[in-house]
Amino acid sequence: MFLPNGLAVDPNGTVYIADLGNQRIRRIGSDGGISTLAKTVADPIGGLFGFGPAQVAVDFGKNLYATNTDPLARALLKIDTTSGAVTTIADKFGFPYGVAVEQDGSVLVTDRRVFRISADGSRTAITGSEISAAGVALDRTGILYVADNVNHVVYRIRPNNQTEIIAGNRKNEFSGDGELAVNAGLSGPVAVAVDNQGNLFIAEPKTHDRTFLSRLKLPRTCRSLLQAPPSLVHPVDLVDARIELQVTGGDCALSRVPTKPPMRLARRKRILRPHWTHRG
Repeated sequence: MFLPNGLAVDPNGTVYIADLGNQRIRRIGSDGGISTLAKTVADPIGGLFGFGPAQVAVDFGKNLYATNTDPLARALLKIDTTSGAVTTIADKFGFPYGVAVEQDGSVLVTDRRVFRISADGSRTAITGSEISAAGVALDRTGILYVADNVNHVVYRIRPNNQTEIIAGNRKNEFSGDGELAVNAGLSGPVAVAVDNQGNLFIAEPKTHDRTFLSRLKLPRTCRSLLQAPPSLVHPVDLVDARIELQVTGGDCALSRVPTKPPMRLARRKRILRPHWTHRG
């Protein structure tokens, strides 16, 4: 591969990679075999135009979505992972990059702002010009995380559109390991990802000639834990402590107890400590 840029994993464990340099989307099956899913795109009159896949995302069916950054066809593409058929579902972007799929099938795509593409093809901006959106990710509750590579921060946008900065001090710097995430310096974060354990991963492309991956444990207040579905109410693992929920007379508090160190990554990692809010 040459300049692999975006990556997505479907529920069966199949991995899809946006191979930007080779203008292809690669697929790696559970057996480890790699194949090409898509490499060219037909335009409405049957011709071919350039293919520059930047980011990819999967839905709850058999579809893969990719942002095409080629200057001749900056668009959002839908790819059937069974047949390989490619369909343009939205175009006329300036520079589409990040992509994520909501539970109702709507697709979020970034073009400096974050746009929602509905099933009927309509386009709605869900962020303003104050956010320079790059990569995006959704957690299982529908909360959106947006990497802002111009302002050097990561935003959290709740389903009710409440927006807040959860990482980054707006300074283009490498600082704040182990400190509050909002006080840490990020350097042009371009991508974010959320796992099922409540970890938010932030990719910074180049900091002092190295690429860094930061991990931030996503905080939940006691109240949000109490209101969450039963599957979400469980002890939350922090980097150096375990946060346990204690309920007394309808109120709650957070307590920290020691736990084992986090697993080390192959590359150097940055651990950002969230700002925990709680009721005592």
